[in-house]
Amino acid sequence: PCCCCCRFSLKMSVGVGGGSVAFVVVVVFVCVVAVLGLGSNVNAQLQEHEAGIKDWHKQFVGLVSFVVETEAGLVVATKDGVIAGLDPHRGAIVWRKVLREEVDTIDAVYSVDQNIVVVCGGGRRVLSLHPESGVINFDSIIQSMATVDLPSSQVPKNTADISSSPFVHACGFHAKHSSVLAVATNNAITFISAKSGAIRWEPTLPEGISIKALMCDTSSENVYAVASTNADSVVVAMNIEDKNVEVNALAENACGDADVVCGTVNEIAVCSIASQDTVSWFNIHNVNVINTLATPFPIKSFHDESLMDVLVGVSGGGEQVVLVEEDGKLSADKTYGATEHVQHSPASIGASITHSKLESGVAKILYNDVVIEENLSDLALASSTIAFGLCSKKHGVCVVSVGDGTIVAMSFTGNRLWVRDESLASFVTTSFFDLPLEFNEDAIFDAKNPLTRYVLRWGEAISDLLAFVVPKSVSSRTLIQDAFNTHKLFVTVSSTGKMIAVKSVDGEIVWRVAPFVDEVIVSASFHTITAPVHKNPNVALVLSTVSNHHYIIFFNPLTSEIISKEELSSAIVHSVSVPHVHVDSHSSILVVVTEDKIAHVFPRDSMATKVLSSLSQPLYFHTVSISTGTIQGFQLEFEASEQFGAAKKLWQVQLDTKTEEIKAVVAAKKEKVASLGAIRADKGVLYKYLNPNLIAVATLSPYVKKSAILTVYIIDTVKGTFVHRVDHEGIRGPVHMGMSENWVVYTYRNRKGKQYELSVLEMFDASNKEKEKGIAFSSLKASKPIVHAQSYVFPTSVSAIGITTTEQGITEKKVLFALGIDSIFGINKKFFDPRRPTSDKEKELTPDLPEYKPLLPVTFTSMLNYNKTVSRVTAITTATSGLESTSLVLVQGLDYFFVPVAPSGQFDLLYQNFSKLYLVLGMSALLGLTYVLAKLNDRKIVKEAWK
Repeated sequence: PCCCCCRFSLKMSVGVGGGSVAFVVVVVFVCVVAVLGLGSNVNAQLQEHEAGIKDWHKQFVGLVSFVVETEAGLVVATKDGVIAGLDPHRGAIVWRKVLREEVDTIDAVYSVDQNIVVVCGGGRRVLSLHPESGVINFDSIIQSMATVDLPSSQVPKNTADISSSPFVHACGFHAKHSSVLAVATNNAITFISAKSGAIRWEPTLPEGISIKALMCDTSSENVYAVASTNADSVVVAMNIEDKNVEVNALAENACGDADVVCGTVNEIAVCSIASQDTVSWFNIHNVNVINTLATPFPIKSFHDESLMDVLVGVSGGGEQVVLVEEDGKLSADKTYGATEHVQHSPASIGASITHSKLESGVAKILYNDVVIEENLSDLALASSTIAFGLCSKKHGVCVVSVGDGTIVAMSFTGNRLWVRDESLASFVTTSFFDLPLEFNEDAIFDAKNPLTRYVLRWGEAISDLLAFVVPKSVSSRTLIQDAFNTHKLFVTVSSTGKMIAVKSVDGEIVWRVAPFVDEVIVSASFHTITAPVHKNPNVALVLSTVSNHHYIIFFNPLTSEIISKEELSSAIVHSVSVPHVHVDSHSSILVVVTEDKIAHVFPRDSMATKVLSSLSQPLYFHTVSISTGTIQGFQLEFEASEQFGAAKKLWQVQLDTKTEEIKAVVAAKKEKVASLGAIRADKGVLYKYLNPNLIAVATLSPYVKKSAILTVYIIDTVKGTFVHRVDHEGIRGPVHMGMSENWVVYTYRNRKGKQYELSVLEMFDASNKEKEKGIAFSSLKASKPIVHAQSYVFPTSVSAIGITTTEQGITEKKVLFALGIDSIFGINKKFFDPRRPTSDKEKELTPDLPEYKPLLPVTFTSMLNYNKTVSRVTAITTATSGLESTSLVLVQGLDYFFVPVAPSGQFDLLYQNFSKLYLVLGMSALLGLTYVLAKLNDRKIVKEAWK
C-alpha cells in the first residue's frame, strides 16, 4: 500500500499544478493511517513467539468415579482410564495419567502404603503411583487374569450398575518382609508386591470357582475369598508365606446363589440376594455359624470398602445403607436416599464418615456432626445426585462432586474455594457465534426513516475511521467484536445436560445453563435463527436424550436467556435452518423433521410455511441409520395454508449389515469457494465438481484374520446415486474422514503393510465447461465427475480430522489431524493432493505441486500445540475470522485447545516487529519531497509562460 501511495502521489505532483498538493497530502495521510491501523492490530494473529499468549489450553479429568484422600491431597479417577492429583486448596491438576480408554478401564483405586494403587483392565493391569507427583512406581501386567475389555460406553456410571460389571477386587496387607496386594477377578487371585509390582504368588483355586468378595486379614496375614463353586459356597483362605490354600464350605450354602453379591467389613463377610431384604453374614474365621440381618431394602451391590471400616449396600434404585461391625456383630446403621452420598475415610488418615446431599441447589455436608452448606444454584447443576462427597480434616476442605461433573470445594466454614466443571470433557456438539458489533445496531434497526439510518451508518463509519488514528482497545472481558472478528463465543452442549458458553480469546466460561435435570443428551445440533450481530440474537438447539425425549430450545447465546422450549412427541431425524429471512421477524426459519415424516416449522405461523412453499428451489435432506445400514433421501413439501410440512421419500440405499457396517459419515460443508478450478501448465482448466449435496460414507466388513475391507461411497443425496466407490483390502479401523469443496480425505490402518495410511479423493467436472459464480449446482442435471485418487503413508494413528475455513475461501486449505501422540498436526492440502505428479510428463502439467512421495512427513514445527499435550481428541471445530488469512481452531476431547491458524501465512497483517517509526519518517520525507517537487513544477510552468 505504501508503494502504491507514493507512486500515485508523485505522479499527481509532477503531472498537475500546485493546486493538487492538498489532494496529494490527503492521499499520503490516508495511506499512512491505513497502514498504521493495519499494524496496530497485529496482535490479533498468533505469531511464533506468541505461543501461550493467543492460544490457550485447559485440562480436564472427566466424570469422576473414584476419589482417595492422601497426605499430599486428593487423587481422583474416572472409569474411562484417567487418574489425576488435585490440589485441595486451588483445584488445579497437579499431575495426570491418561490410560488407554477402552482397554484400561479403571476398576478400583486404593491407597496402600502411602501410594496410590490402580487396578484396571478387568484386573489385568495394576499400577502404583506416587500421590504427590504421579510418578509410576510400577506397572504390572497380570497375564493369568481374564482380560475384560469393555468399551467406555458400557462401563457403568453409577453404583446401581456395579453388579453388572466384571468382578474386580483388591486389598492390601503387610507381610513379613513387604506389603502385598491381592488382586482378584471372577476366577483368579494374584499376589503382587506393593513396592515393586512383582508377582509373588498365583494360587491354584478350585475349578469352576466364582469369587464374590475378598478380604485381607492384617493380623493373620491371610487373605480370604468368599466364592461359589459348581455346587457349594466356600471360603478360600490363602497364606502367602507358606503358600497354603484352604477351602472351607459355608454352612447353609449362604453364598451359592448365582445372583448373590458379597462384601466384607473388618472380619465379617456379608452376602445378599438382590430379591431379598435380608443379608447373611458370618465371621470369616467361623464359617459354620450363619447369621441374618434385616435391611431396609434388597441390596443389589456393595460399595468397594475393603480398606474401610464400614460396608455400604446399595439398592437397585440407588438407596444406600451403612453396615457397621461392632464387637463381632453386624448392624444396619443409617440409610440414605438415591441422590445422597456417603463416604468413609479409613483410620489411617482419621476415620470419619461424610454424608452429602443436594436440596434445591444447596449442597449439604454432614461431617462429624457438623453441617456445612453451600448454595450451588449459580453453577446451573444438571443433576440432583451427589457423585461423591469428602471432607479432609488434614487439608481443611470439603469436596463435593455432582453427577453432572461439577466439582466444588468448600472450607469448613462454608466458603467456596474453587470450582471445576468436568462436564466440558463430555461434550456432544459445539458451535461458534460472532459477538455483537460495538456500535448501537438496535438504533439502526429501529429507525423508520431511511435518512436516519443513513446518517447513523455514516456516523459509525466516521467513528471507525477515527479508530485507526487512536485504536480502541477491546477488553477480553467484554462481549464485543474486535476489529478482525477473532474474538468469538462458542457454546458447547455436554452429555450431562449442560449448555456452557466460553470465550474463544481466553477460555473463560461466560455462562452455564441446565435446561434439564438428570437427563443424558445423546445428540444435539445448533441452528442460527438471528445472528448475534443483529438485534435480539436467537439460536435454536435441537437435541435428543437417552430417555427418548426430544426438544427444541431457542436461546440468546450472549445472555443464556432461554426464549422458548418445546418438546416433540416423535424422534427427530433431521433439522435445518432455511437461509431465507422471515418477513415478520428478520430471522431464518427452522424446519425440524420427526420420524413420522412431519416437518415442524418454527416460528409456528402461516407466514413461515408460506415463505417455504414459495421457494424456487426444493429442500432436500437425507438420513443415515448406522444400526440398520439404511440411507434415505427426502424432499420437503409445504403448503401455504398448512402449519406443518411433509417429508416425501425419494430414494433409499440399503447396505447389508452382515457384510459391511457404517463407521463414518461426513457431508460437504457450506462454505465459500474462491477458485472454481485447477489450472494446468498447458493452460487447461480442471473445473471442480462443487456438489453441495454429496456425502461420504465409510464402511468396514467383518474382520477376517484381524483385517477387513474398507469401502468408501460418495453419494448424491438428491438423486441417491453413487458418484464414486473405492475399496481397500486388509484394513483395520478406526476410520476418520473429512470433506471440503470437491475432495474427501480419510485415514485408516493398513494391516498388511503394518502402517497407517491417508487416502484422498478429489472430484472434477467431467463436462469441463467453464463455471460461473452465483449459479446454483443442480444434481439433477450434473453428470458423474472425474475422480483422482491417491494414498499416502501416515506416520501415526489419527483420532479426529478438521479442515480450516476462511471467510472468502481464498486461503489455501489446511487439514488438521489429532494424532495418537496427543498432538495436533496441520498440513496444507497440496502436500497430499491426488494429482501430485509421478512422472516427468505429469510434472510439466502440474508444476505447482510437489513430486509424489508415498510418505507424508510429520514435522514437529507443524504441531499446532507445540509442547502442550491434548489428550483423547474427538473433534476439531474450525470457524472463520475477519481476516482472510486466519482460521480459528478449537480442539476438544479430554482437553480443550484453541489457536488461530494462518494456512497461507499472514498476508493481510503486518508483523509485530514492523517499524512504524520508519514508516512515518519515510512517508513524511516523501510528503516533503512531493511538496518541493510541486513548487519546482509551478516555477517551471511560470518560467515557460514568460518565454
